[in-house]
Amino acid sequence: MTTSTDGKWSKAFPLLLAAAAALFAWWMSLAPRPVPASAPLDVFSAERAIKHIEVVCTEPQPAGSVNNDLACQYIVDELNRLGVENQLELVYARTGERQVCRRRAVLARIPGTNPTKAFAVDAHFDSVAWGPGAADDFSGIAAMLETARALTEGPPLMNDVIFVFADQEEFNMGGARLFRNHPWMDDVGVMLALEARGTSGPALMFETSPDNGFVVREMARSRAGARANSVMYDFYDRMPFNSDFDHYKDKVAGLNVAYIDNFDHYHIMLDNPENVSLASLQHHGDYTFELARHFGNMPLYDTYAPNVTFFNTLGNHIVVYPMSWNWPLAVVALLFWAGVMTFGFARGALGVRGVALGFAGVLVTSVALAVPIGLVSYLIFLRFREAALYQNNVYGLGFHLIGIGALFGAIALLRRWARPQELLAGGLVWWVLGLLLMQIYIPGGANLTLWPLVMGSVYLLVLLVLTKQDMPSDRALRWSVLLALPSLMFIAPMIVMAVYGPTVMASFLVVPLTLILCVFVLPQMHRLTARALCQTSAALVIVGIALLCIAYVGTLPSPTSPLLNSLGYGVDFDSEEAWWLSGDDKLDEWTSLYIPEGSERRPASEFMPGDRFDYYRAPAPMPPFGKTEIEVMSDRIEDGRRILECRLNSPRDAQRLRLRVVSDIEVYGASILGHDLPGAEQEWNAYFQILPREGADLRIEVAPDAPLRIHAHELSFKLPDFPDFEPRPTHMMPEPNRRLDRSRSLESEYTYSIATVDLGTGPVQP
Repeated sequence: MTTSTDGKWSKAFPLLLAAAAALFAWWMSLAPRPVPASAPLDVFSAERAIKHIEVVCTEPQPAGSVNNDLACQYIVDELNRLGVENQLELVYARTGERQVCRRRAVLARIPGTNPTKAFAVDAHFDSVAWGPGAADDFSGIAAMLETARALTEGPPLMNDVIFVFADQEEFNMGGARLFRNHPWMDDVGVMLALEARGTSGPALMFETSPDNGFVVREMARSRAGARANSVMYDFYDRMPFNSDFDHYKDKVAGLNVAYIDNFDHYHIMLDNPENVSLASLQHHGDYTFELARHFGNMPLYDTYAPNVTFFNTLGNHIVVYPMSWNWPLAVVALLFWAGVMTFGFARGALGVRGVALGFAGVLVTSVALAVPIGLVSYLIFLRFREAALYQNNVYGLGFHLIGIGALFGAIALLRRWARPQELLAGGLVWWVLGLLLMQIYIPGGANLTLWPLVMGSVYLLVLLVLTKQDMPSDRALRWSVLLALPSLMFIAPMIVMAVYGPTVMASFLVVPLTLILCVFVLPQMHRLTARALCQTSAALVIVGIALLCIAYVGTLPSPTSPLLNSLGYGVDFDSEEAWWLSGDDKLDEWTSLYIPEGSERRPASEFMPGDRFDYYRAPAPMPPFGKTEIEVMSDRIEDGRRILECRLNSPRDAQRLRLRVVSDIEVYGASILGHDLPGAEQEWNAYFQILPREGADLRIEVAPDAPLRIHAHELSFKLPDFPDFEPRPTHMMPEPNRRLDRSRSLESEYTYSIATVDLGTGPVQP
């Protein structure tokens, strides 16, 4: 005799199995288990690699800073200790008409026994001004150093392995630009780039070079354990983002890899060694070490093939096939689906009303949810702004449970008028529309709709064949859930990535996608009574709301979820006035220490030319550094021109320096750091990035017998070291450059200075 409890368990079991399968697929998609430091020396160990991050990443190390130089020297010292050939490359390149920028990288090479082309890997060692850059991107540096160590312990490879430790990725990608034009670049057959946009999660291979067929197939054959889907390549290619890989992908076949969970830690002080996931670091290392061994032992003369579609099925397994197959496969899938639908209508197992309700149930639920979810997300943003990302995944889970709960409620209303197979059939129409849209607009993502449509059509066909007297038996429905599992397991990891990729702010789009995935369990929902569906709906919504409340509390300022605020500094040496500056909407207890309540808001265009936004301003002490120095070493008249040989120097080693002649005088030309710069009849200007610490020789030729006054604008990525400066409390951190409001120029922690240097009229003409 079956008890009531047994009956409820029997009806709930398929849904629980479906949820367990989706969770298992997500678990299989996670980064691999870290290899301990006790592992053999010829394998990659995240526990060994993390030591590099712990030593270096204690403070921000933006390009041009002392910490940045120390990080560079650490890399050189480690390579020397390993006995790996290396060279520090530093050049000053002319990057504009009157613009000179530093480019720097440490290049290392492990020679092969019989090289064809080399395998190369790139990561950058500079950070932003607002965080130590432990994940972004010293985790890539650590993976490269540990890979170099492990390779030297193992058998030699056939091909050379080149390591590009690039500087200035966050600045102007100067290190990558340097290597792009370096002689070693001509030796490279395949390039791997390592990045991070968070501190945890699986390392995703999200971008490739054009004609990626060769590198993707070989990546799939390697032991790298890649997590990849061609939709990432198509999607990222449309985004306004860039990285070092942008300077390689049109010259060499390659792959770009990053882990992106915990975006809330990105570009702030929480990007520290304590928050770097060992599993993510291990995954970076698996890519670097295993691809080095794979490509290091095969000919790399021909590394291009037509673009391919690729995706993970479960865990490490990757399917690869030509992109040219997409439309033929789509046509076959659509014809198969149409045939199944025709069969269902022909034998009376499907009705127009039931199928329409299956389609409309998902549509109405999605639209009904999108508005409140979008509104709540917006209110969360208004309350916390980017700090809402601290609880991104909890918010996302809460919204999803509410969405799924709403779908249960919708099925409770519809089950009277739609049979289980009709609910599935109506839901599959969404996958048909998705396939057509993907194939037309994002062909790399067509696999995400193609294969669920095929598997769903098989599922529907089985239900139709088993339909007796209007609907399948309860037993057939119960076990038919097994046919839903492949689609759920295929898509579930991608849904999770969509939560921590576009972030919770896109939940109004991601939750409807999850509901479309849930169409594969609509027949199982139909098995439940209306009362059970309503109870489940209420429980899921209540748990979802509770998670939103927990996330809200977790977003409040604390050492693990710090308040982000803005404080900059500007000094005008001509007027001998200095100012504290803030772009915050309102002052808090810390910024009020420097900008008292009631302080005026007005533009700071003298420090940020062209910016007309209002900022909080308050008087500040003069800085402990001096103004831009232009020391005249020689001043003479030759051939009717005044020629000045000067020493240009920034006492505080500013990262950016702009000169502009403000007197009415013609400049015939100038030269600095080996580059000749053209002149101008009026308002001559020049721009320099990261001058040598000892300064640079500047030669400038101007018209004689006229005053020469030069306006100097400097920018550095650190506030002045005032002895009585009170640092932020532990529940506060500097606002990063990833703020959603990108229209204003002021950046927290930046120091601006302006000064006019009067070089007089020079010697009298003979």
